[in-house]
Amino acid sequence: MNHARPHLTTHGRAKGHSAIGGVAYRLGLKLYDKRTDTWHDYRRRVLNEEIIAAFTIAPMGAPDWATDAAKVWEAVEAAELRKDSQVAHDFRIPVPFGLNAEQAEAMARSMGQHIVETWATIVSVGLHRDSPVDALGQPKPFGKQGFHAHIYFPTRALSFHPDGVHDDDDGQDGSDGWCFGEKLHAFSKKKAASMVITELNTQWAALANTHVAEIGGVPDFTHLSYKRLGLDKVGQLRLGLSASAMERRGVVTAKGNTLRAQLAGESASHGSAPEVAPVSTNPTTPIPSAPASLPVPAPAPTPMATPTPTPVLRSVSADAAIAEPARPVPETRTPSPPDARAWLEPADPIVFQPPVSPLPGRTSLAGRFLIELASKPELPQPTPEQRSRLVEWLKRIEKALRTLAALALRLADLRERRQRDDMARATFLVEGDAVRQQRAEARDAVTAWTRDHEWRLRVTATLNLSRQPAQLVRLQERVTSLNTELSQFERGAADAAQRVAMFDARIRTDEAAQALAQDTFTTMIEAVHGMQPLYGMVLLSVAAPEHVAPLTAALPPSPRPSAEPGVSVTLRTPDGVLALKPEPPRLTRPSM
Repeated sequence: MNHARPHLTTHGRAKGHSAIGGVAYRLGLKLYDKRTDTWHDYRRRVLNEEIIAAFTIAPMGAPDWATDAAKVWEAVEAAELRKDSQVAHDFRIPVPFGLNAEQAEAMARSMGQHIVETWATIVSVGLHRDSPVDALGQPKPFGKQGFHAHIYFPTRALSFHPDGVHDDDDGQDGSDGWCFGEKLHAFSKKKAASMVITELNTQWAALANTHVAEIGGVPDFTHLSYKRLGLDKVGQLRLGLSASAMERRGVVTAKGNTLRAQLAGESASHGSAPEVAPVSTNPTTPIPSAPASLPVPAPAPTPMATPTPTPVLRSVSADAAIAEPARPVPETRTPSPPDARAWLEPADPIVFQPPVSPLPGRTSLAGRFLIELASKPELPQPTPEQRSRLVEWLKRIEKALRTLAALALRLADLRERRQRDDMARATFLVEGDAVRQQRAEARDAVTAWTRDHEWRLRVTATLNLSRQPAQLVRLQERVTSLNTELSQFERGAADAAQRVAMFDARIRTDEAAQALAQDTFTTMIEAVHGMQPLYGMVLLSVAAPEHVAPLTAALPPSPRPSAEPGVSVTLRTPDGVLALKPEPPRLTRPSM
């Protein structure tokens, strides 16, 4: 599971970002930013094949301009009025190694479509080829240069407002009523943003595993960090743009030395390569070398010598130094004894033991449960096999709790947005009925005027006059105006109904996923309770405060502890200490 993870960044004017400049870089376009009076030209990135694919995805029923990146992001900039506004989000996803350009594009398109359907906004996707060198400026080995995609989307949802439909006085197109309206506040609120990012990362992991499985790879991608997985590993240090650019130019940085030390430690732990010494970052410090007068003894020949590269330092300039491998140094190996392969013919049959689950992290639900259970010797302690099953069940319970929380948050948002669109549809229908009634009255007025002034119309037709009576013209223009207004309301009602149907489909999908997660959660809770009823109370004592209510509702009724004298159980709960003492025997009055 050594792979990169997605990363979400927010671009804002307070940091000097421009949404038009950002999308021009990611899609390889030449765009003009009216706000800053600046041209952003990145077409050379397409010519250099750095950008493999670029496209824009719009929600269903959106106008034609919603797939034109230049018009979309010009509208995005126009919708933001503050000088410190957040203008865009960039969700950068790594593409698994082994996927070709077409498969990588399909994965990026699926991720972009997911964001479009979830947040009802427009997404611009740029599929980029990875750099041929790593962050330290070293060429990447064969098969380790893949792709990554930028999912670039605004901070506002796309919406339709009938009041904004109008034609310009100068005969231009005017406005069709579509604009970027409400802010996506879930990305800016700390607690909600955490759930949103987790949901996006989960979707990326699912897509990655699906595409890797299609090409026959191992689908082991996960969005969870090493800490959340309970692994005693540290993620690779991120150098950042400035330090990475300096390292690729040959300028050694302190962050680069830290990364080199980390990579050397990982290589030493795996026994794959020797340690790489950090390079001095002080340009004025000379690099020591052996004096020319001192002879260097040649290494003595040894049997079974194998090459092992050892890094040395080579002076490049007064401002930089780099590390390069030296000549192979012989390594001594001891021949194996004659009986070293005796295990190939065992005298007794080999017995395979069931694998034991790795020790969970102390901060995970399983880790807290095992620590609490071990501190209570009066409770039944699980066997190694039961412990392994407990860890697996508790991991699934914790995952189900996170899934249920994320689905509850998303369902609440979907239902709220569906309610708004349903109210908008009802408003369009009510106002459309009112306009339809006015149009009927206007048509009746035209018919009545024509009947009352039939002689004037005959005279006009006889004299072949092209100009109609002014009063009749005004009545006919009234009918035409009402027809246009009614068509706009009908279109708004149809679009709102389409969005309501889309939200209904997504709500049904999420409700099905919620029911599946709830079934898994209940099954795992019953399994823990079935192993030992008191384990349910231990689980409640170590659960987070927000998880106590669903756990209590899912746990079957637990029997009281044994009534043997002197047996009592004390558990820590989020609210304090819970002491369970044996129930005293009840005295019953004999019947007369």
